[in-house]
Order: sequence, then C-alpha cells, then structure tokens
Amino acid sequence: MGWDSFPKGTLYRKAREIVMGTARNDSLRQIEERLLCIEEYIRQRRRENSSSGQAVCAHGSFDQIELRDSALAVQGWMMLPGAAFDRLIVYINEAEAARATPVEKAELGTVFPTVPHAPSAGFRFSVALAPEQTEGMIDIRVAGVTGGRETALLETWYRGGIESLLPVPPLDLMKRVTIYTCFYITGGLHSYRDFWSAIRRHTDPATLGAVLDWGCGCGRLTRHFISFSGIPRICGCDIDAGAIAWCAENLAPAQFATVPLHPPAPYEDDSFDAVVAYSVLTHLTKDVQLEWIKEMRRILKPGGLFLASVHGESAAFVSFNKEAPNILADGICDSFHGGPQLDGIAPPGYYRGTFQAKRYTLREYSRLFEILEYRERGAINFQDLVVMRKR
Repeated sequence: MGWDSFPKGTLYRKAREIVMGTARNDSLRQIEERLLCIEEYIRQRRRENSSSGQAVCAHGSFDQIELRDSALAVQGWMMLPGAAFDRLIVYINEAEAARATPVEKAELGTVFPTVPHAPSAGFRFSVALAPEQTEGMIDIRVAGVTGGRETALLETWYRGGIESLLPVPPLDLMKRVTIYTCFYITGGLHSYRDFWSAIRRHTDPATLGAVLDWGCGCGRLTRHFISFSGIPRICGCDIDAGAIAWCAENLAPAQFATVPLHPPAPYEDDSFDAVVAYSVLTHLTKDVQLEWIKEMRRILKPGGLFLASVHGESAAFVSFNKEAPNILADGICDSFHGGPQLDGIAPPGYYRGTFQAKRYTLREYSRLFEILEYRERGAINFQDLVVMRKR
C-alpha cells in the first residue's frame, strides 16, 4: 500500500513527514507517529476487508501436513492485520470438511507486535478421508470468516509420497533455497499451486509449449512442473552452477543452464510461453532487477506470461513492523543483505533482501509489460505475486 492510498488528512501529513525524513522530532515522538502509521495501515486493511466481496490471501503458513491411515492432520497459522477471524472453515477438494481448532502461538506475538490477535492465529485440524480422496492431489483450503463471510484464504496442495516422484537433492543444496529443508517439497508444491493457478487464470495451460523457471536453484519449483504440468519443454536456470549440475543429472527431461550474474541468458529471442520466478527479484538490487526483467521480456514469446514474486508492503510489515513505511518511503529498498545462502556463489553485495511498494512495482514493471494481476501475499502467503504479459 503506497502513501497515495492513505486519506489525505492530518495523520497522513504527519506520518508522511516522519517517513520522508522531513520532520525533526524527538525519538519518542517518532515512535508514536510510526505506530500511528501502522494503526492506519490496519484500519485501511479492515476497510478493504469489509468492502471487498472477495477473500484475500492471508498471512500464514501450513507448518505441518501429515496423511496417516486416511486421516489428514494439518497444523499452521493464518491472520489478517485488520481483524481476528470468528472461525476457520476447512475445505478439502472444494468440499467443506471441518472447522479448524484455534491454537495459541505466542511466538506470533513477537513477529507481529502491533497485531493484538496474532498470538491466537494458530490452528489445527484432522479430517478423515475416504480411500479415493487419498489418491492423487489433495486440495486444502482454510477460510477465515469475519462478520459472517469468508475474508481470507490459506491454500495449498498435498500428495502422499510426492517426494518419491523425483530424486531429492542433498541437504547442502536444499539449504541454499530454503533454511527449512522440510519445506523443500511441501513449500515447492505450495509455490507450484500459486503459479499454476495464476497461469490458469490468464491463459489455457494446454497452449503452453515451453516454460522457464528462472532462478530454479535445485529444482524446488521445477520438479512439480515436471511432474504435473504436462508442458512439453520445461527449462530451469540459475547462477548456482552446483545446483544446476544436480538438476541436469536428476530432473530429466527438463533442461537446465547456468546463467551469469547479469544478462544475457543463453536463450534465443521469443523462446518461452511463460517464465516463472519465485523469490528471485526479492534478492536483486533495483538496477539488476530491471536488467533481468528486460531480459525476460526478450526471451518470452509475444503474449507470453511473466509471473514473479516480490517482497511487497505485506512482507515489509511482517519483517519490519512499524519501520515498514520508512523502509518503503522511496518505493524500493535494496540495502539489506540477503543472507548467507549464496556465499561463495554470488559475489559480496549481489544477493540482497529487497522490498518494494506496490506503487513502485506497478509503475516500473508496466513500462516493460502489461500488468495482468497483482496478488498481495499470492506467493506462499508472504510474497506478492505479479502476473505480466509481453506486449
């Protein structure tokens, strides 16, 4: 949410002065003003939730999913900053199946110190499935209900034995793409559901002849495109030569290539019908982002889709709480180190933790692509998902 979205009253002016650095008040006053910014953020979210007829993506996570003796047991958490849910409804394969039981998670109060209902955002449920329901993909959806209607969703897919469909990479490679190695499979499938659902909203997947997973790492997302998409030509690329070598040896028939830190990529013009990129732009500086976005436009066919995740306002709110408006004051902030995952692979200063306001993303990316959709928290209920089309 950008500053232009706030009501243009006294609070707006004071908050904007603090964030833009034009006010010269003492530290206590700054803290008070920034808390007012967060309160206004929450009030606006509450207004959006009450006025919109569609449920939005919740903040949240499926922390554990198990299928034992035809019983599906799930634990996780979900919330919206604006208001607590009255109840959580569980849908399995689009049919209402249960009510989730609330679970206290005190650690969420630390993550979301400005959200009073955060510590009570945990949930668990167990659903007995018929034998035929345990075969193939299981669609799991938890809907948060507020004021008698569903206001937020937490969704994923699950399939028993999915880890045996293709080889699983060694631990050191998995740690380069996720610090929680148990989420390599389940989180990858969640990502696949996010991207595949977005593709289906904007085109007929049967028309796709070639797709590229840009920044594929050791195949966390690519493996599910191989297993389930039916797309004839699947490619992956990354700067991590070790991960690419493992993918090339273990994830046939997909094709893999190492790419340099800066364009060009080793692909001809108009090569792909779609490019997907989970948490790639989130680790690039502003200038390097734009270099690679232009490169994605080059290798996409006319009318091709570019689906990419970014750290938007919601991710900044989770990561920085009351400091989020200050961090996003200029539209994009690429000054944070991205972590040690690619130490020795990317040179110092290349791998960033980049956060950007929706207004910035729409303005800059629309110079290169037609923006079809901006889905807040649309990538694993944390990053925002941007769907673009090559003109």
